[in-house]
Amino acid sequence: MSAIWLRPLLAGALCLAALRPARAVDTYEVYPLGLSAAEAYLVRFGQGADTEDQRGLLAITGAAVGVTARSHAYVFTGLISDDRHEGGLDFLTLGYFQTLIDQTAFDLDGWVELGARGEGLGEARRGVGIEVNYEGPRGGLYWRGTQHWERDAGEPGEAAIGQRRRFSYGLHLRVGPAGQLLAELRQESLDGYRSLAAGSRTESWALGFNRTLSKTTELILEARAVEPPADTDRDRSWDLTLGWVVVW
Repeated sequence: MSAIWLRPLLAGALCLAALRPARAVDTYEVYPLGLSAAEAYLVRFGQGADTEDQRGLLAITGAAVGVTARSHAYVFTGLISDDRHEGGLDFLTLGYFQTLIDQTAFDLDGWVELGARGEGLGEARRGVGIEVNYEGPRGGLYWRGTQHWERDAGEPGEAAIGQRRRFSYGLHLRVGPAGQLLAELRQESLDGYRSLAAGSRTESWALGFNRTLSKTTELILEARAVEPPADTDRDRSWDLTLGWVVVW
């Protein structure tokens, strides 16, 4: 890869990170003990965007190791290629997930993450999150809040730590014995970045369909409408996700 185009491409990937799902719309759940789960997603991001560098493919893979009956550790990585056929390693994330409250109809989960992105994975990132999930007879509701601190290089010699807060509001409905429909609205707030404007906005909304294919495999489908920042002349774009979750 040529360093001439790699740095601006990955700087753009940092800005677009808010516009692509790390994982598809869904509630988060603890995995069984041991090396017990793997996830894979193929994301066509920026569909409908104006320029080739805003459109492309993102391949995400991850694995989880159950630590206790109510916790697991996980790792995710992503490879990106835009429509100019330029790209590379997009991110690496390590995390720990814990179910804090586990009731029949109510769950409270939390997690912490460390990660990096950018050229040589030089842009550090850390975060925390919580999710509240209510499960009823035919479906449920969830709310998720995350806080990330991200190293934002901006102009040379002007490194800063930006704060990205996200709030997701979702519902899920059972469709037959094996299907689930999901809808989600995501808002975000940015502060402290040199390359991104501070402020709050509706970041995206999504519709998803998940289907259990077997005792071990679940199919994940998602269409996400991404709203452009107010200070840009971009139009709304779409991220389309196909994924699999395998638990053994």
